[in-house]
Amino acid sequence: MRAGKIVFVIVTTLCLTSMVCGDWNVGDPYKMHYPQLPKSGGWDVEFGASMLGDDWKCSETGAVSDVHLWVSWMQNLVQPIGMMTVSIYSDVPAVPGTNDYFSHPGQLLWMRDFSSSQIIVRDMNPDLQGWYDPSTGEYGRNDHIMWQQINITNIDKPFYQREGTIYWLVVDFGLLPYVGWKESADHFNDDAVRMSPTGAWQELIDPATGTSIDLSFVITPEPATIAILAIGGLLIRRRTM
Repeated sequence: MRAGKIVFVIVTTLCLTSMVCGDWNVGDPYKMHYPQLPKSGGWDVEFGASMLGDDWKCSETGAVSDVHLWVSWMQNLVQPIGMMTVSIYSDVPAVPGTNDYFSHPGQLLWMRDFSSSQIIVRDMNPDLQGWYDPSTGEYGRNDHIMWQQINITNIDKPFYQREGTIYWLVVDFGLLPYVGWKESADHFNDDAVRMSPTGAWQELIDPATGTSIDLSFVITPEPATIAILAIGGLLIRRRTM
């Protein structure tokens, strides 16, 4: 047999961009207009046994396999998350002078329930934040410092989004108390919304300034596939999407 170097290729899927597999950090890939990052010192909007939602524009056709969002806890009363529901809706664009004067979710396109075993919770560095309950209009600054990143990855039978289309991400924690969705520092399109007791969507407005409230989340692609090429003991990694 002719002497020579042995060349072999191993293709695997690795989580390279985060210290904990499933987390999302600034600089990691995304599949939306841009990541809506949490606003330091901003509001946390209470779910209050209702649903909250915000819109995004798809930047890459494909599966919505990973969803990441940031939540917080009134007066630091952190609770275990037993179940949460994530839904995706079509968009009803704003039409000035009509009942649809602000854009809001339209047709339900996809919905999944996720248990605690399907959710990765990451504690974030303490940040002094405000609390806002849109159901009563009550709000207060300097309410709490505890907040977390919620990561849902490798979603089974995910929603298939199409580039250039606007969708709504809607989240429901059921009767879980004290939980709120963190305000985003980045504004896109129209305000975030809340489902009223009558089943109508209400836009979210900053209770102190009257300006828009958007919510913090990011839609990400599937984990990168890494081709590991071993040539004479030298490992070369190539990232593909």
